[in-house]
Amino acid sequence: MLDLIDILDSTACELARWLEDSDQETAFTSIQDALIRCTESDYLPRFTDAELYWQTFTRLEKRILQTIDAPEETRIIGRCPNRLCGIQLTAPNTATTITCPICNNTWTIKEVKSEWLRQLVQEGRKTGTAAECAKAFTISGITLKRNTITIWKDRGKLTPIGIDANQHPLYTYADVYRIATRKTVKRLDKNQSVTDNVNG
Repeated sequence: MLDLIDILDSTACELARWLEDSDQETAFTSIQDALIRCTESDYLPRFTDAELYWQTFTRLEKRILQTIDAPEETRIIGRCPNRLCGIQLTAPNTATTITCPICNNTWTIKEVKSEWLRQLVQEGRKTGTAAECAKAFTISGITLKRNTITIWKDRGKLTPIGIDANQHPLYTYADVYRIATRKTVKRLDKNQSVTDNVNG
């Protein structure tokens, strides 16, 4: 950011000195002062490189504004709870609610996380690799590492039910959930969410 401002300052001062035919040591009180001196110069309309300088100022302005107004970092929070929609949703880290861009329903972040995890677990047949399971559960609020799932398999706590196209073992999300929440496990039914086990 400071580098961009320095470039803007030096470019404005350089242009002002050219237009005023000033000594290179001429100082300006600010970027604004230099630019005002440029616009007030009678020589500006006849300055052949004026357009090049204008393009440079425009690019610098855009880059500075992008830095100042940089979009807030977002993260995947789950899928839309609307079962007729179900698209993947992302939200800024500070958001507490989100409106689905497809179905236009508004949900709390906690609702989205809870519902996505409930859908993964309740069906019982949905499967994923260790990496996919770890990612889905961590996004939903239950921190889980891929290596942890592999260790469960090696210790006989978790049994793969198949392999994917890359020969990676596949596990049901329900089995992974049962072990990951074994200390506070609750029976899931169609009307019960896992909100209590998902950190908002």
